[in-house]
Amino acid sequence: MKKLLIFLTAAVLLIACNSNSNKESATDSSAPVVAAEWEVVTLPVKGMHCEGCEKAIKAGVGSLDGIDSVESSFEEGWTKVKFDKKRTSLSEIAGKIAEVGYEVVEEKGAMEEKGAMEEKGAMEEKDVMEEKGEVVEEKEADALQTD
Repeated sequence: MKKLLIFLTAAVLLIACNSNSNKESATDSSAPVVAAEWEVVTLPVKGMHCEGCEKAIKAGVGSLDGIDSVESSFEEGWTKVKFDKKRTSLSEIAGKIAEVGYEVVEEKGAMEEKGAMEEKGAMEEKDVMEEKGEVVEEKEADALQTD
């Protein structure tokens, strides 16, 4: 009986060792390694009320490919994500947050768009100022001609 138990234990160990070596060789691929392009973003998230909400977001976003780390604060209403831009995107992250039941208030892309809109507004304001300046110059020229 002892010999049978020893034999079975040895067989289980042998099978377990072989299955681990197969996994190691499966991950040893000759595919080229592409350097990660890490980005860290902090997204304002609406709807978190407790640590359970934080954990749901961490689990959901953490399941995406290319995620290095996820932190959330329900008290302050944000989620900070470090991700590889080559393997996932900001919109995928926001989509996953929405999928688990929360709302990203403003994404980075929206912030960039907002900045572009502000810049456009400043340029339009400059154009108006220049037009007003031309009107003033025309009035001064008219005044000089009538004198």
